Amino acid sequence: MTQTRIKIFVSAYACEPDLGSEIGVGWHWVLEMSKYFDIWVLTRQSNQKTIEDWLEVNPQPNTIRFVYYDLPEKLRFWKKGLRGVRLYYLLWQRLTNKIVRHTMEQNGIEIYHLLTYGNALWPASHYGQQRFFIWGPIGTGDTIPWEFARHYSFRDRVVEEMRRFLVRVLPLNPGFRARCRKAALILCKTENTRQSIPEKYRHKAMTFSDVAVEVSSKQEFENIRQFGDTCIRYLSVGRLDAWRGFDLLIQAFALAHNQNQNLRLEILGHGNDHERLKDLIDRLGMADVISLEGQVSLEEYRLKMTVSDVVVNP
Repeated sequence: MTQTRIKIFVSAYACEPDLGSEIGVGWHWVLEMSKYFDIWVLTRQSNQKTIEDWLEVNPQPNTIRFVYYDLPEKLRFWKKGLRGVRLYYLLWQRLTNKIVRHTMEQNGIEIYHLLTYGNALWPASHYGQQRFFIWGPIGTGDTIPWEFARHYSFRDRVVEEMRRFLVRVLPLNPGFRARCRKAALILCKTENTRQSIPEKYRHKAMTFSDVAVEVSSKQEFENIRQFGDTCIRYLSVGRLDAWRGFDLLIQAFALAHNQNQNLRLEILGHGNDHERLKDLIDRLGMADVISLEGQVSLEEYRLKMTVSDVVVNP
């Protein structure tokens, strides 16, 4: 007799193949969850073609039912890339509530999982919160010590001060407290986030990383470097935001390079901190050995992995 699998509705605003960061988290969680559960995934309409093209080339043993939605053009003309993403996400959650309700009721789904975005300050479907509500992994309880943040640009120092303020007042946030109360299970990216959950609801919270990556074959990472390359190559990848610590990596690498002239560092990614990091590299005289390569394709990223000796996360 075939055992009936549990049905879960997953809200994954950020969910697309062959990308990293939050989008990659959404995608790889969905693929992994489909091995154990029957899942319906709500994501953006703009992700549809990429998802369907990928699934056509990589058919999955278990069906994943995708539900797509984007705001009408008149409500999203102002959004470009990450600009305006917070307001867009707020409206997207509000306007998809009927879709969540219809899909869950029509298919007899009792479990609602808000997967992305994993920010404790951001809203969830009103209907989904009334069901068995799984929230996360979420984060928002962490801030950067001032010893590091004081070196940021003015804009990023202001952003960090706002982050500290939001963490301090988090217990007073009515939306946050309501989600803590309604959630049946709260997954927290860090222990600091778990501690930020009000004590009366903390028994429902557990520390659970959101890291999700594609498992690659061993052969894919066999060394293909050219014969005679004696350099020790470091690779670091991520969005170039001030709080991610790439400035610390660059300064540490400069000190290490003084001891060993054969070291090289590549940094992949783009972001608001690019110019500050470039200026730092120039001031340290490291432009010949540290490169900011910008955002690259997944295929190019994998190739760079094969020729690197060390992957470092600052």
